[in-house]
Amino acid sequence: LINNYTRLCLPPPALVRLSDSDPITVKGIIRSQQSFTNYFEYKMLTIFLLVGITVGWGSSKSHAVPSNACANRSDWETNQGKNCAWVAKKPFLRCKVKGKDKTKANASCRFACDTCACRNSDTWRYALKPEKLKSCSWVQLRPKRCKKTGVDATKGKKSCRLACGTCLREGTRPTSAPSSARSSAPSAAALTSSPSTARSSAPSAPPSAVALWPVWKHVGDTHPIENKNNTCFENLERLGHTATAGTGGDPDYLTFRTDAWVSGSFRFGCIKRCANRVCCGSCYPFDGTHPDWSETSYLTFLARIEGGPTDGCPPTMKLRGRTSSHHIILQGSYVDTGHLSADEWRRVLIPMDDLKTAQFDLTEVWGIHFLTCGKGYASATYHIASLSVTDHAIELLSHPPSSAPSVYVTSDPLLATHRYFHHHWYPILRPETEPAENVWVAAENDAWPNIDDADPQTVTVLIPQDQRVIYSGEDGIKYDKIVVKGSLTIQPDDDHVFLTATTIVVEMGGVLAITTKDSPYTITIEIEGALDLSKDPQQTMVGIIALGGKLTIIGNDVVTKMAGLSDRATVGTNALRVHGRDLGFSVGGEIILPDTQTGLDVGHYSFPRNSNYVDQTEICTIETIEPSVSGDTLITCENILVYDHSVGSNIAYATRSIKIATSPASIDRGHLMHTGMGKFEVRNTRIENFGRTTTALMDNTKMSPTDLKFAPLSKQMEVTHLGTNQIARYALHAHHSMIEAYFTGNALLYSPRNGMVAHNSRVHILENTIVGADGTAIFLEDNTETGPVVNNYIIGTGGGSRSGDDSRFGTFEGKDMAHGGFGIWCRGLLAVVEGNHAEGHFGMAPYAFFVHPKFVEEKKVPDVPGTPAVLVGHTRHDISRAIGGHGLQLQSYGSFDRNTAVATFQIGLALSYFSSHHDDDIGSIINGAHIHALGYSGKGISTTHSKVFTLNNVTIAGTMEENTLTGIWCNSCNGCNLAIPSTNLVFENCAVNKGGNC
Repeated sequence: LINNYTRLCLPPPALVRLSDSDPITVKGIIRSQQSFTNYFEYKMLTIFLLVGITVGWGSSKSHAVPSNACANRSDWETNQGKNCAWVAKKPFLRCKVKGKDKTKANASCRFACDTCACRNSDTWRYALKPEKLKSCSWVQLRPKRCKKTGVDATKGKKSCRLACGTCLREGTRPTSAPSSARSSAPSAAALTSSPSTARSSAPSAPPSAVALWPVWKHVGDTHPIENKNNTCFENLERLGHTATAGTGGDPDYLTFRTDAWVSGSFRFGCIKRCANRVCCGSCYPFDGTHPDWSETSYLTFLARIEGGPTDGCPPTMKLRGRTSSHHIILQGSYVDTGHLSADEWRRVLIPMDDLKTAQFDLTEVWGIHFLTCGKGYASATYHIASLSVTDHAIELLSHPPSSAPSVYVTSDPLLATHRYFHHHWYPILRPETEPAENVWVAAENDAWPNIDDADPQTVTVLIPQDQRVIYSGEDGIKYDKIVVKGSLTIQPDDDHVFLTATTIVVEMGGVLAITTKDSPYTITIEIEGALDLSKDPQQTMVGIIALGGKLTIIGNDVVTKMAGLSDRATVGTNALRVHGRDLGFSVGGEIILPDTQTGLDVGHYSFPRNSNYVDQTEICTIETIEPSVSGDTLITCENILVYDHSVGSNIAYATRSIKIATSPASIDRGHLMHTGMGKFEVRNTRIENFGRTTTALMDNTKMSPTDLKFAPLSKQMEVTHLGTNQIARYALHAHHSMIEAYFTGNALLYSPRNGMVAHNSRVHILENTIVGADGTAIFLEDNTETGPVVNNYIIGTGGGSRSGDDSRFGTFEGKDMAHGGFGIWCRGLLAVVEGNHAEGHFGMAPYAFFVHPKFVEEKKVPDVPGTPAVLVGHTRHDISRAIGGHGLQLQSYGSFDRNTAVATFQIGLALSYFSSHHDDDIGSIINGAHIHALGYSGKGISTTHSKVFTLNNVTIAGTMEENTLTGIWCNSCNGCNLAIPSTNLVFENCAVNKGGNC
C-alpha cells in the first residue's frame, strides 16, 4: 500500500505495527527522494497517505500519534523540574531518569519514550507473608522491590514494567513475526527445519508464533563499514570485517576475522557521541542504549566458519558488558550436528543462563565477540547471519542429516579414540567400544536406573540431557563410569549416601550437584578402579572430571577449622585441651595434630637419609567433648597419642559432611578436575588420598594423530611414549577454568604432589585445611592466576623432593615445578596471599615465589569473570609496562600479608627472581610475616637473583637455644648486594641474621 501510493523505498528493517487503534509506523531512511526533494527540509516529517495511516522517518526516532491510551503524564517531573517534553528531546539518554514520584520516565512519559504498549501485570503477586500478597502498585513505592520474585517465579522488574521503569521501547520489543522489507532474505532466528545441503540456502523462516528480537538481519543494520568511526564493527581496519548482502537465497551476513591477538567483535548501543555527549550514532537497539537481555531465554544465529575449527582452537564466543559473560564453545549441544561447517549454515542456540555470570546478568550488553585463540593457532573467520534473541528454544539437529554428511567425516567414527576439549585430548566415552561384559544404562523418567546387581566396574550410568535425577541412597554397586549430560543431584534424604565409581564425568551442559543442605546425614563418594592405559594413555580418567560442565560440591558449614592447644598434648595420653568453646566438633570427628618436634638438622645435605627422622603428624578420633570451667574445651581421643605436641600448636578439624576419597581397595588414585566453562565450587568437603602425580620427575605420555579423518576435534591417537608420571593429575585442580571457581572450607588430606591447584584460572582458595601435600599444598601454576589465597591452614608432613625449582626448571621448560615440599607456591605476582598459617614439616618452604619469566612470558591473564579488567588479555610484560615507574611488584595487584609459619623447613620464605628497576629502592613488599623455625638449621628468608625487598613488620625467629639458623640469606643478584629498606625487621635467636650477599 505504501509503495503504491508514494514510491518510497524503505530499507530493512521496517518495523510495522498495525492494530485497530494505532497507526502504521514505519521507521527507516529514505533511499530515493526523487520527486519529493523539495519537501524534505526537516529531519522528521509525517505524511498522511490515507486517513488514519501515518508514515514517519528520519535520522531521529519517530513517534506514533498519541491516543487516549498512550500519552505523557502532565504531572511527572524530576527533582530538577524537568518534564516529559524534556525527556522527548533526548529519549535514549533520559528515559531511564527517575521522577519525584520514583517512577522512571519510560513508564510515565510513555509517548516520549515510545513505550505505549508497556503494562503492569494484573496477576503478579509477591507473598510478603503467606496471607499478604502484594501487587505491582506495592512494588512501585520502593525501587528495590523490583528485585522481588513473585509467586509465579518471575521478578518484579519483568512483570511490573511500569512500576519498575523497565518498559521496552517499541524498536526493541519482541514481535510475533518481525516484518522484513527484503523478501529474498528469510529470517532464520528460531528455526525448526533441517539445514539445506547447499551452502547457499539458509534454513527456512521461523514460525510466526515465535517471539523474538531481531538484533542483526540486514546490511543496513551495520552502519557504513567504510568509516571506522561510525561502524558497529570493532577493529575494522585491522581485521577487515565485512557485511554482505545475501544472494541466491542466502541471508545477509557478517564476516568476523580474527588474528593472533584480536577477536572479531560487533558493538551494541551508542558508537558515536556529538556535542554535549549526545549520542548521534547507535547500533542495536538504535536508540543509544545497550540492550537488556537479563529476562530473555536464548541467543540464536546462523553460523559458518572458515580456517577452523582446529585441534587447538575450537570456535568460541562471549558477550561483553562492563565485564564478560561466560565463554561458549560453539560445538556440542549449542550447534546443529554438534559443530560448525565451512560449507553450510548451521543453527546456533545458546541459553542466556549459560552466558550469565555472578558479575554479569546481561542487563547491559555492549557487544558480541568471536574469540581468537592467540599466537600459534590458525586464525578463524566467522560468518554470522540472523542474529536474534528469542524466548523459545529451537530443536537443533543432533547428528548430520543423511542428505548432507559432514564434510569432516571420512572414516568410521568408532575408530576415533580421543576428542579435543579446551587445551587437552580426552578419551571418547561410548558404549560401542566397551568390553563385552560392560553395559551402559541410561536414566529415564528423572530416576536413577534400578540395577539389582552387577560385577564391580561393569556398569556405566548415563544421565541424558533431558533427565533431572536425584541419587539419595546406597545401592552397593561399584560403577565403572557415571556420565552426566543432564542433571544429577547427590543428596541425602533420610539416610547417609554412599556411592562408588571409577570415574564420574560431567560433560559440557551437564550439572553435577553434591550437597548435604544442612542435613544431619552425610555423603561419601569413593573412587575405586584402575586406569585403562589402552583407551586413556594420558590417564585423564579415574576420579571426578568436569569438561565444561557445572560441578558443585557443597557440604555443611564448619564452625571451627583450626584451634590452638592450650596445654601440651602428651605421648601416652588421650586428652587434649583446646582454646575456645562451642567449637562445633562432633563425637566421632577427626582432629589432625601437626608434627611439632624441634631440633631437626634439615639444612644438612644428608637429611633425612642419614637420620632417624619420623613424621609425627597424627590423628585423634573424638570420643568425648566437654567444656571446661576455664573456657577451654576438653577432648578425649579414642586412640592413645604416640607423640608429644607442643602447647600453642594448632589442631585441624578434618571432618566434613561430604567425603570424597580414593577407596583403600582402588588400584589407582582418583583426581578432581574442572576445565572450560560451566561452574566449579567445592566447599566444606573432605577430599582424601586424591591425586596421582608424584614429586618424581615428570614423565608424560606422548601421542600423535593418525591420518584418519573424523568430525572436528576428534582424532585417532597413537601412543609414541607411555609416561609413568603424568602432569596435572592433582587432588583438586582448576585447569584452564573459564569461570570464577571457589575452594572454600575444605579439608584436603594426603596428596603425592599438589593439593589445591589453580592453573591459568581464577580460584578463590579460602579457609581450607590442607595436610600432607608432598609437592605443595596450594599451587598457583602459570603466572596468570588472580584469585585470592586467604586464611588457609597448611600442615606439612615432610614430603617432597627437598630440592629447589632451579634443578628442573630449564630441563622441563618450567612445567615440573613446586616438587620440593612447599605450603603455598606462586609462579606470579597477581594473587592476594594473606592470613595463611603453616605448621609441621616442609621439605623446602612453607611459602615460595618463583617468578622467573621464562616459559610464561607470552601467557595472558584469562578473561574470567571477577578478574580486574586492566589485567585481562595481557602478559606479565604488558602489565609491567602499563604500570610504568618501577614496573610490576608484588603489591601492584597482589600481596603477601600477615602470613605465618611455625614449622620445620629448609627455608621459611623463598623469593626467587624478583626483577626491579635500577633505581628502585622499595621493590616488592613483604608485610606482617612471622617465620618461626623449629629446626636446628635452615633459613628464615632466602632470595635468589633479587635486588631489593621491603620487609614491614617481619619477624624471623629460632626455637633452639643453639642453632645454625640464618635469618636472611641472599644468593647472587649479579654482583649486587640485596637491599632491605626495612621499616620493622626483627631477628630472634638466629645464629646469623644476614648471610650470603645481603
